Amino acid sequence: MHNSLNMARRVVLLSFLLFGCVGGVAQGAGTIFPTTKGSSWSYQYSHGGPAFTQTITASTPTHFTEKQTGSVAAVMHFKRSPQGWVSADLGNVQIRKMQGRKIKIKIVRTSGVVIPKTSLWKPGYQWKYAMTDKSTASSGPFVVLVHTTVASHLTITGFRHVTVPAGKFKCCRVKVTEDITSVVAVAGQVQTRHMRIKMTEYYARGVGLVERSSNHMVAQLTHYKIAR
Repeated sequence: MHNSLNMARRVVLLSFLLFGCVGGVAQGAGTIFPTTKGSSWSYQYSHGGPAFTQTITASTPTHFTEKQTGSVAAVMHFKRSPQGWVSADLGNVQIRKMQGRKIKIKIVRTSGVVIPKTSLWKPGYQWKYAMTDKSTASSGPFVVLVHTTVASHLTITGFRHVTVPAGKFKCCRVKVTEDITSVVAVAGQVQTRHMRIKMTEYYARGVGLVERSSNHMVAQLTHYKIAR
């Protein structure tokens, strides 16, 4: 169960940062992520196991929802602050699913913004984001408790043309380093685990996230619609 739960934590936390990182603070084609009402994006994940899909839907220019289906199932919500995009799920208990197992997660602390406002998107710009949550899951007769903190450091490094199923785009490249610390308690035993994950993300102005890749996972934009 530990391995299954760790994969669930990694995939869910990665996807949180992935789609938290497609924000902007203004509408229109010049933004990194134009959140006009009715806009939507679809992504295909592959991570060495069963593939799953993810969709983003903008309900207003200041709120959007992320939904995963497949081997990983989750729904998350984001809102815009004056500094950039932040989680709208802080303090809420959510039920998610990983390969048929239900996981209850509560985000208890965040700091920084998931992504800064669009005007700061220039090569060399750096920012940090941290999130702490608590989760529970069942494994046979046992209940597994996990306390996880993810500290992310992001840097805009330049530009590159990227081709994905949705087309070819000139993208801004972002390097991401995530330090994940999980304290796992089950059957009276407690273990602390550390993981560092490095990723590269690509964003196109007026489109949003185009691709994200690491040694463990690749996510690509399959299609999108920008409402006018």
